[in-house]
Amino acid sequence: MDSTRRGPDCPKYEQLVQKKKTQSPVWEHFRLPADEKGQLVTSDIAICTVCNSHVSSKGGSTTNLAGHLKVNHPMLFLQTSLGNKYMQVALTSNNEEECDVPEPDISQTENACRSLKHGRIGEMPPTKKQKTILDFQPLDGNSAKQCTESVARFIVGSLQSYNIVESQPFINMVKTLNPRYKIPGRKFFSETAIPKLYNEIIERIKKEISLTQVKDIFAITNDCWTSVANVPYIAITAHFIDVKWNLKSFCLSCTVFQDDQTSENITETLTDILSDCSLDVAKLSCCTTDNGANIVKAISLLNVPRMPCFGHTVNIGVNKALKIPVLSKAVARLRKLQSSIAHSWKMARD
Repeated sequence: MDSTRRGPDCPKYEQLVQKKKTQSPVWEHFRLPADEKGQLVTSDIAICTVCNSHVSSKGGSTTNLAGHLKVNHPMLFLQTSLGNKYMQVALTSNNEEECDVPEPDISQTENACRSLKHGRIGEMPPTKKQKTILDFQPLDGNSAKQCTESVARFIVGSLQSYNIVESQPFINMVKTLNPRYKIPGRKFFSETAIPKLYNEIIERIKKEISLTQVKDIFAITNDCWTSVANVPYIAITAHFIDVKWNLKSFCLSCTVFQDDQTSENITETLTDILSDCSLDVAKLSCCTTDNGANIVKAISLLNVPRMPCFGHTVNIGVNKALKIPVLSKAVARLRKLQSSIAHSWKMARD
């Protein structure tokens, strides 16, 4: 047979035989040269069954064979399992995460073939991104620490649950931003990172208050409420003026209040929270609260001036005014009119 085809030199051969014991799909379109008795002439040259080109297969390598199909016979290449994986990489926009991709339609296949022929790698990346030594080199201690602190501040600032650091979408995002950073588990954030951040913020608040315009003098606002989930809370915010005459406010605590909301329990809780922040009750100039009997008595037990909440006071006054007979009848008529309009599309239209 003629052995003068383009490609590496090949000894004369009489027939082509199938390569034995191979699992590579590219060998479906290649044969090895053999003599008239079927004995291999060489195993370093493969013959393309489509165009009779000679392609190097030295050492059993199939890289050149796949490249020949990809460039010269793209339709056949895409029909192989190797070509199907290539299509999946292209259709997922060079996504480094493996995923199942549906079988491409004819138009996608034709576009892929044209990309292969013309070498438009940007439209159809042939392989995943090649890793460099930096991908295997871990971050230095300082950089990893900064990344962990940023994640901790994100959890606190956006009120996320600890298990977000173990959700796959969040992990994928972190890998995209910095592939070399390995995010710790939620136990680390709940027991180490977040408590450390809390202590740092408390220390900063203490330092800020120590630099007040009037030495260590501050005021607080306090509120107790029950959430829609029927969980009681208590919150305290400190207010003071710094040396530059700027009004500063810090939330000292917003925590679940499991005890009965008696005045004695509220007084004890307020004292404990202020003590944890190294704030002396004797330096407390004023406390703003609502008009609840329990909180009013609690502040009196602290022997601190109390200022009623303006919004709560106005709300009480409005509710009492709405009980006046004349206003009560007017409001009832307005509610009835509003209900009629809400349940009639014709009245709402007109």
